[in-house]
Amino acid sequence: MKKFVSMALALTVAASMAVPAFAASEPVAPQNEPTAATESVSPCIYWTGTAKLNTTDYVNITSSNNIFPDSPLVTSDANNPGNVTIRVINEKGAQVGETKTIAPGSSVRLDQIPAFSGTYTIQGKASVAGTYTFNID
Repeated sequence: MKKFVSMALALTVAASMAVPAFAASEPVAPQNEPTAATESVSPCIYWTGTAKLNTTDYVNITSSNNIFPDSPLVTSDANNPGNVTIRVINEKGAQVGETKTIAPGSSVRLDQIPAFSGTYTIQGKASVAGTYTFNID
């Protein structure tokens, strides 16, 4: 029995010395700290998708609820069937900024939408009815 207790005590001491080696975490490679030059905050709208547009009425393309000022860049896919007249309306239905016309394969920057102005909607009316693809950034 004395031998058993001695052996158990020796194993306990040996195990307690070995545990820190097993419990040690892997070294972590240092991470580069982000700088103002590499860090970017993108709180504004970013959307890619399609909208079925007609030639008579403005149709909703996408909406966003902004808390930051935004001047979205709208890009019309090169394969779109025609020009699109784009406008922005606020949640009360009032137009924000000027209308812009965009040709297939080109981009246009919309007028600034004020911060904290609630939900705004980008709408489009096409020169040729059809399904249009946009990238809004």
